[in-house]
Amino acid sequence: MGIQGRIGKTTPLEVISFLNSSGASGILSLSGNRAIEIVFKDGSIDTLCANEDGESVYSQIANFGSGSYFFADQNPVPNIDGIKPNISTNSIIHLIAKNISDDYINPDLYDTQFEFELSRDFILDGVTLDVNEWRVVAMLSEKTDISKISIALGLSHLTSRKIIFALEQIGVVKRVRIEAGITNTVNLAGSIKKFLSNLAFNAAAERQPKKLGFK
Repeated sequence: MGIQGRIGKTTPLEVISFLNSSGASGILSLSGNRAIEIVFKDGSIDTLCANEDGESVYSQIANFGSGSYFFADQNPVPNIDGIKPNISTNSIIHLIAKNISDDYINPDLYDTQFEFELSRDFILDGVTLDVNEWRVVAMLSEKTDISKISIALGLSHLTSRKIIFALEQIGVVKRVRIEAGITNTVNLAGSIKKFLSNLAFNAAAERQPKKLGFK
């Protein structure tokens, strides 16, 4: 499997989530004002090649800005020098989601159209939640909305929104469309659908479908 495209409509977080869920092995290259390489083994992040260590590299991935991505399928993957994360890939996805720009999160999709509740049988897989995240999780034992969360916990709408977004990315939260009362689980499947939709959009726009799809 080889994929490539522009970073913008598709974010590094979506690409990483897709490769993780699909069990991919190979090297993801992010190119722009900076360069980052991420080695995947069977869907898990094995090595990060970047100038920064620790959480700063996850913040850079979250807010990479404009550029391009390219994933080269390789199995077995080569051994290369870099950072060996001491946390799970689910934890890395969580940290990237927590660091993502406020502009990326559409308020309408959180403040007016949906309510939220806990996903059934979610697994944290080594993810460490902060105090406010645990407070939100406790409230989600029953279906509720951003406004009620913010008022009950004394948080701003923006803070509540970002917490819910980060919890969605690791499958802890699902959403219910208010007007229809239909439960829509927001998990990896949703991220994959959006990711593939963006690939198709980019392919049509640039008229190079082979370069932006699966090989």
